[in-house]
Amino acid sequence: MKIKIKFKIYLIVLAGFLMGIIGFFYITKSLGDHYYIYRKKQFLRKQEQFIKDGSFRQVETVYFYEITLKENLSAFNTEIRKKTFNKNPQKYNIWFSYEDLDHVKRGYSVTRIFYQEDLNLAFLMRILKNKEKFYVLKTNIPSVKENFNFARELNNITFITIIIFLSIIFLFYSKILAKRINTIELNLNHIKYKNFHEIKNIDSNDEIGKISKLISEVAKETEKNLFYFENKAEEQKQFLRNFGHEIKTPLAIANGYTDILKSRYPEDSHLEIISKQLIRISKITRKFQDFSSGKIDLFFEDISVKDLIDIGEIFSEKYLNISYNEYFNRYEEIMIKCDIELAESLFYNLYSNAFNYCNSRVWTTLRVKDNFLIVEIGNDGEPIPAEKLDELWKPFFKLDNNSKGTGLGLSIVKNIINKHLWNIKLECVDNIIKFIIEIPLIDVEEE
Repeated sequence: MKIKIKFKIYLIVLAGFLMGIIGFFYITKSLGDHYYIYRKKQFLRKQEQFIKDGSFRQVETVYFYEITLKENLSAFNTEIRKKTFNKNPQKYNIWFSYEDLDHVKRGYSVTRIFYQEDLNLAFLMRILKNKEKFYVLKTNIPSVKENFNFARELNNITFITIIIFLSIIFLFYSKILAKRINTIELNLNHIKYKNFHEIKNIDSNDEIGKISKLISEVAKETEKNLFYFENKAEEQKQFLRNFGHEIKTPLAIANGYTDILKSRYPEDSHLEIISKQLIRISKITRKFQDFSSGKIDLFFEDISVKDLIDIGEIFSEKYLNISYNEYFNRYEEIMIKCDIELAESLFYNLYSNAFNYCNSRVWTTLRVKDNFLIVEIGNDGEPIPAEKLDELWKPFFKLDNNSKGTGLGLSIVKNIINKHLWNIKLECVDNIIKFIIEIPLIDVEEE
């Protein structure tokens, strides 16, 4: 069961008040009576001093009398009861011990408290010696229980009133607090769904007001950046559309002249390669026009891994120092599922990137692991800073202004990888840069 924040805070505060009440009654019970008796004893000591000084008129609100100190303890206590209580003295439970008598004889004062619960009475009695005479002082303290019972009742009413009053205040404040928190939650949802115009500010100088203000500032900055990047993305899409449109004519002309050359020189294999690549470029151009407009459809085919290697053979004629794995022929029967045109574009861009930034060599390694084809395309070159690795996938990003190309190649690679649900990672150790692609195989076991 979910408990709302205002109810949680209410429970915490209420628990605090209850603990305070319990603590107050505990202190009242354990210390209150003792403190009251202590004050009464201090009062009797003051009266005792008046007697010792002979200032009997100053003795106030206390009953005192002279008594003969007897050796018989029972007779002594009986005499005290008779002199203290005129009526029915035998019903009062007053008893001083031999030890008390001994203390008094030696000049010490003895104070005792007596509770008479059946009569609902309590009193303090003090025996003292003054100039070979003995006196008894008595003061009633019937108010001990009465006062504290009244105090408890008053405190009950007071604390209940305080709790009710504070509960009302707290509920009122918690309602305001919950409303503000709800506003913050709504503002965050507005940011999430890009409804920036619906964000509301909270007019408050506390922490919630500061958070609300910060959220509003973040929302404004987010809206500004979103507008910028949406425009930038639209510019990039427009660039791709214009590029595709502009390249159609030269491609058609190049393809026409290639057909003429093929008819004149049918034995020239290079012309056939040129013709195939022109057709490939034309298809890729159409594909990326669709890609930029968001209308792209993938046409998956089952193809041989060897077909993906053919693009490397084209570059091998231009870059004689390229070293390929000698075991390519072992993978002629290994099949993968992909959109052939996009897959060719993917490897074309990866090889182009490797050739553009290599110092001396480019290599390709293929292996099968856990029913995946692992393709590793590597080159030696200038080290890439670790903080720049993730940014390489962004459109139009270049490591420096002198870099070759448009900055679109790796962005295209990443999009194609995502469309195929493949995985790709970039590793850079010293001057070795490697792109590692994981492609699921079609019903193939690892050799």
